[in-house]
Formats: sequence, structure tokens, C-alpha cells
Amino acid sequence: MKQFFYSNVIPIRSNITVYKVGSYLFIKGPLGKVFLNLPKIIFFEKTNQGCRLLGLVENKNLVLTYFKLLSNKFKGVYLGFFEILIINGVG
Repeated sequence: MKQFFYSNVIPIRSNITVYKVGSYLFIKGPLGKVFLNLPKIIFFEKTNQGCRLLGLVENKNLVLTYFKLLSNKFKGVYLGFFEILIINGVG
């Protein structure tokens, strides 16, 4: 019997929508739209609390990699990208 590995649940904010079309996840938020192509060995599950990824225990590292990619894409469409630059020196 095969054992599955489940990632943590990623909470989805109220103004973010997620569509699954084939192996693609389309994520739309207030700051833009992005997509993520999931491999065939990783499955996507949407629940009331959020969404999570699952796959076989042998593919645990791949599931965790795509979990981090997906959570970063959610963060990107909600908060955007910013960088803090601190300049010290003589001017």
C-alpha cells in the first residue's frame, strides 16, 4: 500500500482566487495573476481552510518545493514584491 505525504495547509485570503485547469494552477489576486505548472506526481487539494499539496512519500522533497513555490505565489499576488535597501557610507 502506498503512503501519501501531505503538505501544510496554505490559507487563502478572501480576495485571492485559485483555478485548476489540467496540471496548471491559475492564481488571481489584487496585484496580478500568476500560474504554476504542477508535475503529474503532485496533486492539489482545496479545502475550507485553504489548499495543500500531496504526493507519495518518495516525492516528499518535490512536494515541499512546490509547497514553497505556491505559498510564494500567493504572497506575490497579495503583497507584491518589495526590497528594503539601507545605504551606509560617506556621501
